[in-house]
Amino acid sequence: MKNTMGIFISKRKYQHLLDGRSYSSNYFYEQGANDCNLSICYVTLNDLSLEKTENVKALLYDKDEEKYKEKLIPLPRVVYNRVSQKSQRIRDKLKQLINLGYYVFNALPFKNGKFIMNQLLEKNAEIASHLPKTLEATESNIKRMMNQFNKLFIKPFYSSIGKGIMYMEKVENGDWILHFRDDKQKWHQTKFTYTIPAHVLKAISQRPYVVQERIPLATYDGRSFDTRVIVQKNETGNWGITGMVGKLAQKGHVITNVGMGGDFSDIVTYLSMNPTFSPEEICKSIEDLALKIAHELEKYSYHIADLGMDIGIAEDGKPYFIECNFRSQYSGMEKDPSLEEVCKSLYANPIRYGSFLLRKMNEI
Repeated sequence: MKNTMGIFISKRKYQHLLDGRSYSSNYFYEQGANDCNLSICYVTLNDLSLEKTENVKALLYDKDEEKYKEKLIPLPRVVYNRVSQKSQRIRDKLKQLINLGYYVFNALPFKNGKFIMNQLLEKNAEIASHLPKTLEATESNIKRMMNQFNKLFIKPFYSSIGKGIMYMEKVENGDWILHFRDDKQKWHQTKFTYTIPAHVLKAISQRPYVVQERIPLATYDGRSFDTRVIVQKNETGNWGITGMVGKLAQKGHVITNVGMGGDFSDIVTYLSMNPTFSPEEICKSIEDLALKIAHELEKYSYHIADLGMDIGIAEDGKPYFIECNFRSQYSGMEKDPSLEEVCKSLYANPIRYGSFLLRKMNEI
């Protein structure tokens, strides 16, 4: 087991692999493992007993039969976490494994997500100037921000693929328009003056939200775009930029999530259409900001090594940090042949970092 690392995956994906379903992510993980002379196994936390870590069910790829087979093996000492931590039971189990001496990276997210992360990053003066103003979303704070800015986002502390995000903008005669989705993810609008719409008040009463200044983003073909920056540790144990991909908002909307109708492409494609931009200079400024943020977040979070940051580019070319994901999803990118090399690297790097940790452990 000295040359084996684990990956925690959901019970659903575990069953899919066992049933013979293939994923490009697993193919790239296996490629990365071969390059590092490692074996990898997949484990689901749901069935893992902390009293029996020397004998756990795991999936390993059988090259001869070209499929995943289930075996009983000791839990590897190094594990890359790809499991959601919404469940308190899962979070507790991850903490207990770490306390038992397992190296589980990307396991414990920030409590209160976006809001706490922004507060911590504000302490760094170099980063603070690249942060949209962000407050906890209470009725009084929303009104306060309405007095300062003409465009605002209202976002859940935790969200995925843009779910739950609302935005509002000031229009003629001092009125405001709120844009929000219903349960079927269909967009709606409502006009108001100064009384916060009931939809917003109900949402912020049910779970925590932030209210955030909405930076006017640069556009491509009339559509706003931002950048997904993949920041990962590799075989050296150091942070590096794996890749940057442009995310284009659905026409007529400002949210760039691909799961909500947006598109992926090479960020240089979008930057090159603006004659006032130098793509090389802007990409360099985005990379510098992303690395500073990774180093800063590392001070406050347990063992992070794989981050997906969204960084917006204002109309004047200045980069702004939007959010950071500890369990990014890249299925949209996998479908784009032009992004294949980026996908290979983003899946291989966590394996390379796992090999670095295993080497360190074996030297002790």
